[in-house]
Amino acid sequence: MTEFDINRFRRPDSSRRGLPFWAWNTDVTADKVAHQVKIFKKMGFGGFIIHARKGLRTEYMGEHFMDMVRLAIKCAAESGLRVWLYDEDGWPSGYAGGSVTVEKKYRQKTLLFTKKELAALPREEAIERGEPYLLARYDAELCDGYLKSYGMRSDGAVFAYVMTAPDNPRFNYQAYIDTMNRAAVERFIELSHEKYLAELCGFEGVEAIFTDEPQIARVEPLTLSEIGDGFEVSIPWSDDLPQTYFEAYGEDILPLLPKVIFEPADGKNATRYRFNAHIAHRFREAFSKPIGKWCREHGIKFTGHYLYEQSLEVQSLSLRDVMRNYAEMDIPGIDVLLGGYEFTTALQCRSAAHQYGRTQMMSELYGVTNYTADFRDYISQGNWQVALGVTERVPHLTWMSMKGEGKRDYPANFGYQAPWHREFSAVEDHFARLNEFLHAGRPTVRLGVIHPMESHWLIYGPEDKNGSLRRARDEEFHKTCEWLLFGGLDFDYINEDLLPEQFDGEGKVGEMRYDAVLVPNCLTLRSSTLEILQKMQKIGIRVVFSGNIPSLANGLAYASVANFAAGCECVAHTEAAILGAFSELRGLRLTNGGKPDGRYLACEREIGGDRWVFFTPARGLDKSSTARREYEITVDGEYIPTVFDTFTGATRLPEFEQKDGKTHIRVALFEYDSLLLRLRKGRGAGKAIPESRAEKCITPTLISVERCEKNVLLLDMAKYSIDGENFVGEEEIMRIDAAARRALGLPSIAGKVSPQPYTVADDVKKTVCLLFAFECECELEAELAFEGASSVRLNGERVSLRSVGHYVDRDIKRVSLPRLARGENLLEVELCISKTVGVEPMYLLGDFNVRLDGGRKILSSPAPVKSLGSIKDSGMPFYGGNLDYLFEFECKGGDLELTLPSYSGELVAVYLDGERKDRIILPPYALTLKNVSAGRHELKLRLFGNRHNTFGSLHWAKYDPYCGPMHWRKSGEDFTYDYRLCNMGITDMPRLKN
Repeated sequence: MTEFDINRFRRPDSSRRGLPFWAWNTDVTADKVAHQVKIFKKMGFGGFIIHARKGLRTEYMGEHFMDMVRLAIKCAAESGLRVWLYDEDGWPSGYAGGSVTVEKKYRQKTLLFTKKELAALPREEAIERGEPYLLARYDAELCDGYLKSYGMRSDGAVFAYVMTAPDNPRFNYQAYIDTMNRAAVERFIELSHEKYLAELCGFEGVEAIFTDEPQIARVEPLTLSEIGDGFEVSIPWSDDLPQTYFEAYGEDILPLLPKVIFEPADGKNATRYRFNAHIAHRFREAFSKPIGKWCREHGIKFTGHYLYEQSLEVQSLSLRDVMRNYAEMDIPGIDVLLGGYEFTTALQCRSAAHQYGRTQMMSELYGVTNYTADFRDYISQGNWQVALGVTERVPHLTWMSMKGEGKRDYPANFGYQAPWHREFSAVEDHFARLNEFLHAGRPTVRLGVIHPMESHWLIYGPEDKNGSLRRARDEEFHKTCEWLLFGGLDFDYINEDLLPEQFDGEGKVGEMRYDAVLVPNCLTLRSSTLEILQKMQKIGIRVVFSGNIPSLANGLAYASVANFAAGCECVAHTEAAILGAFSELRGLRLTNGGKPDGRYLACEREIGGDRWVFFTPARGLDKSSTARREYEITVDGEYIPTVFDTFTGATRLPEFEQKDGKTHIRVALFEYDSLLLRLRKGRGAGKAIPESRAEKCITPTLISVERCEKNVLLLDMAKYSIDGENFVGEEEIMRIDAAARRALGLPSIAGKVSPQPYTVADDVKKTVCLLFAFECECELEAELAFEGASSVRLNGERVSLRSVGHYVDRDIKRVSLPRLARGENLLEVELCISKTVGVEPMYLLGDFNVRLDGGRKILSSPAPVKSLGSIKDSGMPFYGGNLDYLFEFECKGGDLELTLPSYSGELVAVYLDGERKDRIILPPYALTLKNVSAGRHELKLRLFGNRHNTFGSLHWAKYDPYCGPMHWRKSGEDFTYDYRLCNMGITDMPRLKN
């Protein structure tokens, strides 16, 4: 058991810090590699994950690619950083950039049921050629949508064809792999893992290899229970599945397949249960197990995450059961997108990590949160995941380049292009210190909960028959999790497939021993689960059934379940009943005014004989709240508490007292505050530190607001021409790209649909002309920033394309423009597009103000800004850099408390008389300025901005939180020519108290 290292807590090293995905999405060069490795170090990261990504122009796994991988590992070693590899070109993992599925026998399979007769080949020939083959024909009779009778007949009206995934540009014009085919996965290992092993001469300097969203064919249940002319439904398949199913269950699956699709009239469906169980088993055995085994044999950790983790319903779409696969991972992982809360996702993974003694757990987080997510979001998102076991944070995403689709690749972006990147070490320091806690000692979890996944298989049938039941049980699954967590009962899920290999016969489930086990409203249990629960009960572990008592085992009628439950505690499946049943398991309570707060998660560990607990709010956060809340933490037993400050590394004694055999700790917490607390046995008491009284309130005077980089006019509306002469009326730039591609016969490059550029041999260039118009109220100096142009003219005058630097990203170059004229200015740009290069926005840079007037864009001389509020209304609607707010004040001297009531941006840095003091990130948005001399002083508040108003998706008409590449290409009623700009700026006057 690892001890807590106080020195590493105060000065955390790279082993405890995050590793962002590093998107290799362009031509990879030694200069880019060396430059960005240094940036990772400056940002406070502990390393990076080399991730081949859309836009890659360097051949994946080719000679130069491997040279750059070796260079990245070398640079990382020199900087003391960790390196993880990624096992695929893009995602999902398994096809090795298409080199596996060139052999069509290895491609993903589905079984299509249809009334249409398709052209088909004999089985063996079809497998080799990737063509359909007929598996069987059926007759089926439905009564009110229920399966009354069925049979496999040579002249049946329903055909069942085995379909092979076709060529798809997303997979470089190959296809995804059959992840239930062991030979296909071994080929993937050979072309990915073993190639890395050979090229890198082992894995020195590499810690882990990441697999991303491997999956079984995703299929939806039948919508309507009818067999009309348009009847079609698919289920996942593999060519040898009938054979392996027979080996597992001793029955032929082919005659029974209609029961997988339809709801039987008698309500009995062990076939559907067995089919789903077998699909889940095949995936683990073919994909997860061989990769995990290979990694351990070669000294590298297997990590990553699987597709569709968060609910019973979505797991049923693909893997059927994600938890069993975590057993094969050295660093089991999840992903949490959109900045949401996925408690079940994290708990499933953490439970397996606890039970298998894994000391690391990964989360791919922050992705799809747009450019507008800020440090408060990153801290709160990371905090609740720490509380549920995450040690390895993988921020999504650091772009090697913002060129082309790069800037639209599921932001946020954690790289040098972000104007706040040098400040991110504050976030990483906090989580590195929390990681020291998570890596020490052992988890304290006293309750196990049988995971209800297998019950869901029974009802994963037609939408019109049990869709509402599925959704209700899925909602119940999430509610039960939250009842327990926010009711102060931390727990682990127990997976029925893993339980027989985990249970030691003496009460332990792997590395964990639970005081009680909850069976939550299940429809079926495994017979093996029932036997183990009976053994647990005999050795003193409480078994509690809530809600429905299962009448089935392994999907079949089984009276022994009810007989056993009759001798156990049985309670209603309600929050009050469940929390009441396990009240003695709650050894500590957090209350506000004597009542549970209901917003906090708690993670407890035993370290060196001490109890440690981490509290964090995990719902209902409000950035505008600066309210101070008084909490009491009540602990059974007598303890001396110590607060460990994860932002500074300092420690302090909180106010506490001991009475009636309990310890009562009083703390004041603000909206986003978390709390790391050590509880050491002993007697004592602690007094609160008296608050200093403010003598006088000082209101500083705002002098000016200054930009930290040039202002920008976004050029994303233009007239365009395909032939260089006839211009089409003004249009938005992404729409121009789509129209030009249609006119020139070029494929779309939007979203996931295009192949990697390195695979495109005949990338013929086509010319497109753009005409941008804008107005100036006076003559102005300016520069133009763009990604590609073969010719530029301003008001008819040719512009030199000699670069004078870059703008935001090294692949967006700047050129000097002739002086802008008063009145209308016309900027004519000729550029080339191709199968891999599209039309992109351009950016006018300079010391000017910008005003939007309907569709008009008007530039004016840079009038000074001397007011607070959103800068989009102060001449900077498209500005995405940092801002300096300069104030003056006079004081009598002494300590000053600075409060900033609110801000819109990433964070605020505070300077006094030119000297950097500290940052303001979280409520109450305050800090103390020590020993300020009497007299006049200059206060500078640097607001760190984001790039949304410059590079973000600005033309959505209906709110859509899923900010992926297609967010920039809205159409119809989802599109507007108006700009959806975000607010940025300091919105209230700062206050100083003497």
